[in-house]
Amino acid sequence: MKKNAQLIFHLINHTREHPSAEEIHSQLRASGHSLSLATVYNNLHWLLKGKFIRRIPVDGGSDRYDRVDKHDHLQCVHCGQITDVILEDYMEELERQLKGKIVGYDLKIQYICPQCQEELALRGGVKQNTIDKLAPEGNFPLPTPAQ
Repeated sequence: MKKNAQLIFHLINHTREHPSAEEIHSQLRASGHSLSLATVYNNLHWLLKGKFIRRIPVDGGSDRYDRVDKHDHLQCVHCGQITDVILEDYMEELERQLKGKIVGYDLKIQYICPQCQEELALRGGVKQNTIDKLAPEGNFPLPTPAQ
């Protein structure tokens, strides 16, 4: 692995922040490494192709990058924050039901994070119509909070 790829790999694997290419570039520059944004993108492509890292697509925003160990993601529909979560592995049960081999999956659950829930509550409470406006189009509406 080349030097710049090692730097990017190390940064991604030692953070829980899910950085974008621009954030990776900025963090490496701030720590004294001189590399262009194009170099960051080229090395991200190489790391993705080799399955050393994974990409998290973000609707309406920059892709994020993450380590490859088994975990899933929660993404706040209000602020966009991505949080790691470990869920039960259902692959064996799905393969049994489908009678086929699943080669992988990427689960991203959309929710409203605790900070945004608090912020919305300060504005007069989290009402279903507010939640529906926050939820991206084409997705199932979130359940109504318990009254």
